[in-house]
Formats: sequence, structure tokens, C-alpha cells
Amino acid sequence: MQITKSENMRIGVVPGPKLVTLVSYGTMENPNIVTVSYAGQITDRLMYVSLRPSRNSNQSIRGCKRFAINYIGSDLVKEADFCGIYSSRDTDKFKETGLNLDFDQEIPMIVESPLSLECVLKNITRMGEHDVFFGEVNKAIRRNEESSWLYHDNFEYFGNGNQLGSLFQIGK
Repeated sequence: MQITKSENMRIGVVPGPKLVTLVSYGTMENPNIVTVSYAGQITDRLMYVSLRPSRNSNQSIRGCKRFAINYIGSDLVKEADFCGIYSSRDTDKFKETGLNLDFDQEIPMIVESPLSLECVLKNITRMGEHDVFFGEVNKAIRRNEESSWLYHDNFEYFGNGNQLGSLFQIGK
């Protein structure tokens, strides 16, 4: 289904690319992951992650007060889509995707992520249909250089200048 720019604006979808991240949280014994496109940097050390209140990750991050933003490359498109489709209430996403925990860290981070930012929760603000979690970067882990970040636009994934597949489809 192709949505035109005018239809996007009418239904409230802001056109333009959105970086895809995997946000990890929980404990090393009970790690979880959620795919998030509304995540980013506010200042040098302040990051945000926007989640719907209905998401299991919303309540979990409130409880553990820490999370990691894991930037990913286009090679993880299927894993990212899977983590956005299925709930951690019913699925062990690390097991099902084959993603690996970085056991050198205190909180769950993803080994396959070229860049992970450990954040300490500072504030939560309701904005529209989302809760915005503000976290201060406590640690940054760069594992390797990645030039092909995964992003999506108009319900399609892109990386390396190529269309990779449709949101909520490629990870099934």
C-alpha cells in the first residue's frame, strides 16, 4: 500500500526517514528488546525514547529505570521487524532472533549493535499517544563503524540506499 505525502499529513504521519533502533532493558537474567523509531538525541548526554503506554517495555523501563539505545545496521532488518511485531510478554526475543547479549555490560545491550548507549532514566512525559522516556547517557559502547544505518519511511525499510522490505512484514 502506497501512502502519498498528502495522505500522510492528513492521517498525522510525518513523512521522512526515521532511524530504527533496538531498545534493550531489564536485567541480564531477564533481558528484553523493543524496536523503536522515535528515539534520539536531545543534548550531548540526554536521549529520548518514545513508547506507547500499552507496550510491555513501557512498564518495564519504568521499573528498572535504565535502558540502552542500540543503533543497528540494515543487516538486522528482519530482527528489528520481529522485535517490533512480537511482544516480550509472549516471546524471548533474544532467543528467537539470535541476537546476543553483551555480557561485559551491567544492563542488556546487543553485541551486533555498532553503537549502544546505556541511559539512566531521568524523566517521563506524556506526549500525545506516547510516553517519552528521557535518559542520561551513562556509557557509550562503540563496537565497530557502521555506515548503513537502518531506517524506515512510508512503512518501508531502507539501508545502503536500497529498499529492504515492509514494516511489520519482513520479520514474520
